[in-house]
Amino acid sequence: SHAYMAVETTEASGTHPAILDAMGLRNCVLVNGTAANLEVIGACGFSYDGEEKDRGLLKKMEFLINNPGIVDACKSKAAEHVKKNYSWDKAADLYEKLYRGN
Repeated sequence: SHAYMAVETTEASGTHPAILDAMGLRNCVLVNGTAANLEVIGACGFSYDGEEKDRGLLKKMEFLINNPGIVDACKSKAAEHVKKNYSWDKAADLYEKLYRGN
C-alpha cells in the first residue's frame, strides 16, 4: 500500500486480482495494454504496449517516475474506481439480477 506504483506485466485474459488489489490499496497501476487489463483500469491507471516488450515498459515507467503529481492523482482515482466497479455488493447485485431475469 506504500508503493510508488504497481506494475502488472501479465497478458492473461480476464480480470486480474492483483490489479484490483493494487488499485484498492490506492496504488497507481501500470499494466500491459491488453484489452482485459485496460477494461479493469479504466481511466484510473496507465498501460504500456506489450508488443514493445521492455522498451515500452521502460518508457512508461520513466514517465511515471518523473511525474509524481500524475501518479498521486492516479492513486486517488484508483481506489474509488475499484470500490465503484468491483465491490462484492455490486457483484452480488448483478448475479441476483441475472438469476431473476431482470
